[in-house]
Amino acid sequence: TSKGTVAKMPRFMSQDGSKSADLSAFGVVYAHPQAHAQCSVFLSELSKAAVIHTTSNAKSAEDTLFESSELTAAVTTRSAAEICGLEIIRENIQNYDSNTTRFLEIRKTAPAMTRKSPCLDDSTVCDIKCSIVVMPNGNYPGLLYRILSVFAGREINLTRIESRPSGDMMGKYVFFIDYEFGRELDADGNTKLLDWLRTITEVKELGCYPKAKTEGQ
Repeated sequence: TSKGTVAKMPRFMSQDGSKSADLSAFGVVYAHPQAHAQCSVFLSELSKAAVIHTTSNAKSAEDTLFESSELTAAVTTRSAAEICGLEIIRENIQNYDSNTTRFLEIRKTAPAMTRKSPCLDDSTVCDIKCSIVVMPNGNYPGLLYRILSVFAGREINLTRIESRPSGDMMGKYVFFIDYEFGRELDADGNTKLLDWLRTITEVKELGCYPKAKTEGQ
């Protein structure tokens, strides 16, 4: 992964540009299943609307164009709405204000990363984050502690740790870990960190990328 971003959940768009539109009149809403779940409270208020699931937020906006009725809407992003010529009816309709969705850009070759690299919009500099998958070969007391102590001992901040079943056998898990390419960590230091981790467990590097700024930063 070479780039990362965090985006607020999408807006409620329609071909009808009236912000004072009677929402109860809408008959169809296109939404990705995840967007539907994250905006379920708002959508539940549309008592007459049938929610039709799509493959992406962009597809939700696109499908709205093929509806003859102006009382058709989409849960989508601002950029997708602009491309499709839709108008915003409601903004920030997510269930929780803090709700964010991460998007990653995948590339065959990773760009060189320094402690401070250009942000996604190239307007300033951003800190770097790295993502790895830790795949323990065994299951014994203190295993996770040993893995985490590699980061703690070097004062490296973890921004995410998430477990998933490995698929090999019941009770075996892999761990997705994001950590900050921080003040005490350069490219050589990152290599040494991963080499040390590999003395404990198998590690797969997913890449390093500019840390996105959340709203208000």
